[in-house]
Amino acid sequence: MRFQIPHTLLAQLRAVQSARGYSDDVTVSEDAFLLDPGFGPASYLTADGRVLLDTREWSGEPVREATPDEAVCVIVVGAKKTGIAGLFELLPPRPFGAATCDRCLGNRFWSFGTDAGTGRAKTIVCPTCAGHGWVD
Repeated sequence: MRFQIPHTLLAQLRAVQSARGYSDDVTVSEDAFLLDPGFGPASYLTADGRVLLDTREWSGEPVREATPDEAVCVIVVGAKKTGIAGLFELLPPRPFGAATCDRCLGNRFWSFGTDAGTGRAKTIVCPTCAGHGWVD
């Protein structure tokens, strides 16, 4: 899956990357933006619209392109972690007749309790709809 990234969104991504002061071999070699350092693989969006997963520290496998559902998850998490709501506009539109996801109620995130330390809801990208907010 390759996303078409508008120039205005690229400018926002570059500004966030610059403010973070972060770069690594993937950001440099792939002209990529780190969207999620993750508890698992690091996730990137490249300037040409690919989503990359870096599992080298976990599995030793090379950096690879995400599957379509993984790509949607990365964009959803990236929008939350970067604060760039425009990332949501990259996602595929809801197909005609698709039902709202029963688990996340269309919110893309599934809440599963409250963090005792912060009092905030614990959330992950919805495992039922992979962050789409709808199911076919």
